[in-house]
Amino acid sequence: MGVVYKAEDTKLDRPVALKFLPPHIKATEEDKARFIQEAKAAAALNHPNVCSVSWTSE
Repeated sequence: MGVVYKAEDTKLDRPVALKFLPPHIKATEEDKARFIQEAKAAAALNHPNVCSVSWTSE
């Protein structure tokens, strides 16, 4: 559903994963709702091998 990149958070000095949706996916409300549901499900996880989730939009 999107492209994930490994990056570095320079303010917190830690590795992060960035997920971007292609422009055509952001067009429908159904796909946007699915992406938000995925983010909420991942944010509910609490495990040392799972990254924390934060949300930002343009």
